[in-house]
Amino acid sequence: MNRQLHIQSEDLTSQHQKLQQINIELERQREALEQKNTEVQHAKKLVEQKTTQLEISSKYKSEFLANMSHELRTPLNSLLILSQDLATNRLGNLTDEQIESAEIVHKSGNDLLLLINEVLDLSKIEAGKMTLNIAKVKVEDLIKTLYLDFRHQAEIKELHFEIIREDNLPENIYTDRQRLEQVLRNIISNAIKFTSRGQVLINIGVNENCLTFKISDTGIGISVIEQSSIFEPFHQADGTTSRKYGGTGLGLSISRDLIKLLEGEIILESQPKKGSTFKVSIPIQISNKAQSEAKVISPKNDENALQKSSSITKVDNQKVSTEYQSVNDEILSNKKILIVDDDMRNVFALSKILRDEGMQIFKAENGKAALKILIDNPDIDLVLMDIMMPEMNGYEAMQRIREQINFQHLPMVALTAKAMKDDEEKCILAGANGYMAKPINLRQLLKMMSELIIKNSSNNLK
Repeated sequence: MNRQLHIQSEDLTSQHQKLQQINIELERQREALEQKNTEVQHAKKLVEQKTTQLEISSKYKSEFLANMSHELRTPLNSLLILSQDLATNRLGNLTDEQIESAEIVHKSGNDLLLLINEVLDLSKIEAGKMTLNIAKVKVEDLIKTLYLDFRHQAEIKELHFEIIREDNLPENIYTDRQRLEQVLRNIISNAIKFTSRGQVLINIGVNENCLTFKISDTGIGISVIEQSSIFEPFHQADGTTSRKYGGTGLGLSISRDLIKLLEGEIILESQPKKGSTFKVSIPIQISNKAQSEAKVISPKNDENALQKSSSITKVDNQKVSTEYQSVNDEILSNKKILIVDDDMRNVFALSKILRDEGMQIFKAENGKAALKILIDNPDIDLVLMDIMMPEMNGYEAMQRIREQINFQHLPMVALTAKAMKDDEEKCILAGANGYMAKPINLRQLLKMMSELIIKNSSNNLK
């Protein structure tokens, strides 16, 4: 009996020791879990802090880009306007050498504008803030535009330039025409720039529900080693390329990313000293998924956007000509124009041109002053409104003007050097009838002003 009790006691003691060991192990596991939870919570806080920092950095970056765009475009605006005016020699009092100097200044300003646009585009793409405008694009119109844009450049270099169409081309495609043209222009421009003799050919066809553009040249070509990095930002084939041909090395990088947004691809085939072929393909109909991921504004699917787009006059300011002629003199002559801008360089440049066109000019340095001038001069025919101004910016000024019964139909054109995402929509909502990014194109501005004045006159007669 005692032996059995002894054995049972030993068993109980052994079980108790095992339980103690289990408890110790459980305690260790509990402490380890607590440590893990503490580490997870710490990591979570770090992630939240990083996320907050990224959001703040993104906000600062967007603000910086907007300010940089404004600060760079503002002086460029007056520089391009005045150099363009001098280059036309409308008064006939300049020598050939002076005209050539003005043309060089204007071209240099345009080169700087191109660099600004490329840097801003690259930043928008990297930040995921590139917006697409999907709409029906007539293929024949696209082909005609490309031919007219580059025929003259090829003729200057004595290159054979031709666009070859396949028979089965669709009449229309659904894509972002501006971005597609931006890609094609960049590649065609490079083909002409890097080709000293021979030809540049564009073959347009269809392959598996995709529209294809094959741009071939007989230029300097690209080595196999360099082909893998030619689409990287700021990269050019070799160190001497930028010195000999110019350029930033951003164009192809932007083109690649834009084509990805359009669900297409770019393929390069090239041999040094024999030329290059870039094959660009995009779907005939971009998918709904691509549209949603690219933050698409599609007038086809957005009734409000369609209504807004039909009521505003806007201009593609990518192409700037060094020649302009007076547009609709009888319409603009003696018209009263209010220029609202806090930068006196822009005011001087615009005033000079518009006065030469026969218009009467009123000036205001901010929105508050503009309201007073309009009240004192209710017969003003059109307002050119800058956006970023002290005291009262352009958005608020246009809203306040539209609140006045007498000025509900007054034509207003927003001229902004900010030119960032959503700026155009903000201007429309504030009351603008027209929108143009600085540096402005004089001929296009005069045309826009004429159209708005005609439209307003027609409305008043009803």
